[in-house]
Amino acid sequence: NIQRNENQDAVEVEIENKNHNLLFKYGSLKYTPLAVGDVITAGDVIGITAVTGEYENTHLYFEITDTLSRTKLDPEKFNYNQWKW
Repeated sequence: NIQRNENQDAVEVEIENKNHNLLFKYGSLKYTPLAVGDVITAGDVIGITAVTGEYENTHLYFEITDTLSRTKLDPEKFNYNQWKW
């Protein structure tokens, strides 16, 4: 499930994996080829990063949320290999 949020500087994409109750948020994008409701698979392009805010270089904002507990998970400690997508 794709959700797009656009403001003046950047596009934000939220991808929900309902099978595992996870929400992945990608921010600071200047472009995304995705539309609301698109279904994606591994290897699909989510977007192109942008220079936003006070940053001088492109960067990516990335967040993982457990949608059941509404807890944000640490992307550096998240075990991506445990999930069968």
